[in-house]
Amino acid sequence: MTVLYRKIFMTLIGLIAGMASWGVIEILLSYSYLVSRHLIWNSLAGASMGLIFGFFFGSAEGIMLSDIKRSVRGGLTGAGLGLAGGIGAVIIAQRSEEHTSELQSHSFISYAVFCLK
Repeated sequence: MTVLYRKIFMTLIGLIAGMASWGVIEILLSYSYLVSRHLIWNSLAGASMGLIFGFFFGSAEGIMLSDIKRSVRGGLTGAGLGLAGGIGAVIIAQRSEEHTSELQSHSFISYAVFCLK
């Protein structure tokens, strides 16, 4: 397979994974009212997207080489890593958001005190 065909194939894999994750997120959105915690909801969304993208991109090499074992093994490995990465990224982003919010409130208070002086 030439480099151009690999690039086209990987682009198509990305498009398919994006469409699949979009469908899963739409389904999750319809049940979001059942989850009371924002972090849990974001973790589920990040995990599902990581799982889907990891599976599709992990199995791509096996598909390109027409090797079913490599495709399944790569897909499962990619799905596991994508799942962990999706959850980890959401948790890190949540912590970063909380820290940024805290810094913004400290800045606001400092500015208010400065203006009062």
